[in-house]
Amino acid sequence: SPDAPQVTKADLGGFVNYDLFGEQVDDQTSLGSILDIGVFGSRGVVTNSLIGRHDDDRREVLRLDSTWTLDLPERLATLRVGDAISASGAWGRSARFGGVQFGTNFATQPTLVTTPLLYAQGEAIVPSTVDVFVNGRRVASEEVLPGPFTIDRLPPITGAGQMQVVVTDALGRQQIIAQPYYTGPTLLRAGLSEYSFEAGAIREDYALRSNAYGDLVIAGTFRRGITDRFTAEVHAEGQAGGASAAGVDTAWQLGKLGILTLTAAAGGDDEIGWLGGMGFEHNGRQANVFARTQYATEDFAQLGTSEQRDRPKQRSFGGLGFNLGHYGNLQFSYGQQTNWSSPTTETIGLSHSVTLGAYGYLGFVASHTISDGSSTDFFLNWTMPFGDRHTAALSLQYSPDVSAGEEFEAVASLQQSLPADSGTGYYVGLSSTENAQLDYFVQGNAGLVGVQYARRNGTDGWRTNATGGLAITGAG
Repeated sequence: SPDAPQVTKADLGGFVNYDLFGEQVDDQTSLGSILDIGVFGSRGVVTNSLIGRHDDDRREVLRLDSTWTLDLPERLATLRVGDAISASGAWGRSARFGGVQFGTNFATQPTLVTTPLLYAQGEAIVPSTVDVFVNGRRVASEEVLPGPFTIDRLPPITGAGQMQVVVTDALGRQQIIAQPYYTGPTLLRAGLSEYSFEAGAIREDYALRSNAYGDLVIAGTFRRGITDRFTAEVHAEGQAGGASAAGVDTAWQLGKLGILTLTAAAGGDDEIGWLGGMGFEHNGRQANVFARTQYATEDFAQLGTSEQRDRPKQRSFGGLGFNLGHYGNLQFSYGQQTNWSSPTTETIGLSHSVTLGAYGYLGFVASHTISDGSSTDFFLNWTMPFGDRHTAALSLQYSPDVSAGEEFEAVASLQQSLPADSGTGYYVGLSSTENAQLDYFVQGNAGLVGVQYARRNGTDGWRTNATGGLAITGAG
């Protein structure tokens, strides 16, 4: 739109972000660093990241990523040349590669709303004022002339909601029109497109070797809002000497119920297999539902799975949540993963959190996992904020299926969070199993330094670290 924020071109400048640490565990000492070096200007940003290690086994400095990035706000796009991560789409797999990537970047226009917009319609008998409320919040107010009116481009709140149109005439008489709606981030506005195209050499042994590149990899994703209720996506990926796959994903808005997604793909290396999946989501004020299942034949292969002997067969997961008002939030969850050559893994979870008013917050989590064996965990946590940036907490964990070690552990802690500007912070945690953790941080204008001590299973460890950044800009 004409009132979109305008881009201010950057003058020549540069920066160095650093993360340095040294630690000692028993008699072993190690040093490490991560550096992110960049130069920026009107033609984009050139960055280079490095990792350094120094211990008894190795002394090395390795390159991680080197990339030139150019944002194009007028096209809602970003160009990357160098090291990047490919877009996966709804069903694909991301891969590190060195090459060229060009695709949509909605963040270059932060005021853009990508989900379908709402519109309010009605009819005024006399000159009136129209107020539009979304979930009780006023989002628009306009003066209208007698006759039909339409107020469009109203941003919705994600999930299920209620829109109310209040028409007030000169005598103070009101007419209220209520309209429920549903929208979600899996939908794009009608006519809006999102895409990403990549080509380059697959990255190998990342963080182990500086310049290890392999086969050619090509990937592309195109997603478009066909209507405000239907979004379609096409994705394809392939690796020379490896697997290739292509498929589609669709998202339908089912009235006010929620969003249904369907996925279908075919791919492989020597033989061609197929993949299919479906999902459903409903995000309401009182209840939330999310479920998705995906099945692949044994011959189906895609980026990163050609060398796997045990490929995924079926993955299913879902959740059901309830907003209980003053009684907190309750969540049930379930997950299952099956491979073609290994046992099925299932996990069932239950969580509940509630605010205790002046007495803080209480949270409970229980989970049960079934695989080769089974394991059960219960976790209860009470947190009490007090004063300025201070928090006291008590947590209890019980794991009855632990074969060795402590089944029960209680941890009491006291914490002072770091301020937004300069200041100090600390953390003290003591456990019933004689474990302990002590942290102290000092934050200044130029960065953050800290000293940490930990004791776990009879082993003591120390760490010192410094994190921050130095920038040179046109302002100094």
